[in-house]
Amino acid sequence: MSVSSLDADLKVLRNSKYDPNMADQLKFWLSNVIDEALPDGDLIDILRDGVYLCKLASIIFPGDVKYKKSAMPFVQMENIQTFLTVAKTLGIPSQELFQTIDLYESQDSAQVLLTLMSFSRYAHEKIPSVPSLGPKLSTPTKPRSHAFANAGADIPAWNTIQYGYMKGASQGTEGLVFGAKRDIIGGIGTRTDNQAQNGQNSREKISATISTISNTVDSKKKIPPPIPPRKPISLTGNSIK
Repeated sequence: MSVSSLDADLKVLRNSKYDPNMADQLKFWLSNVIDEALPDGDLIDILRDGVYLCKLASIIFPGDVKYKKSAMPFVQMENIQTFLTVAKTLGIPSQELFQTIDLYESQDSAQVLLTLMSFSRYAHEKIPSVPSLGPKLSTPTKPRSHAFANAGADIPAWNTIQYGYMKGASQGTEGLVFGAKRDIIGGIGTRTDNQAQNGQNSREKISATISTISNTVDSKKKIPPPIPPRKPISLTGNSIK
């Protein structure tokens, strides 16, 4: 049983997403854009030295792209890097760009096709004569203003009330008593002097009422008559009197 390395397995997995039909479409597109016939063979092999990529970049930025045709690996990789720099300048997101090793060592051929597809769309935005492949770029929309914004005012679509701002309210001002004893007669907490006085008056009235009821109940209780003393028992004689 053969054991392959993780890098080799990942390379096979990524390249399994490579679409030859898309590669043929991109090859035809590239030939039309640079107005030059491309050699026969697979697109990845044709692009490996970076020369045709730099010719494509020169269409977007004429005279600013420098490259060399050489068999030296480091020169070819410099050509590829030059194209990637132009692609970043054009605005292509980093997640849609391949890395130099993806093309030069065929680590991710599918990503190379994705970059060229994105390049066609962004190039079309800059130069409409360049054909665009794939879906069109989305048009950025203006951020929405708040629903209650005044006429002519452009404020964020949120306000401080939505995010919990209570306009200076606190436990003290709202009568909250987390961890404290509650006053069930005079109200929860002590908010003002008037409320405190009202609570004290209420307690005094209740105490007075309870005292009156207690006195009334005590006055209505019947006192039993005293028990009369018993006559002494005489033990003289034969009879008990």
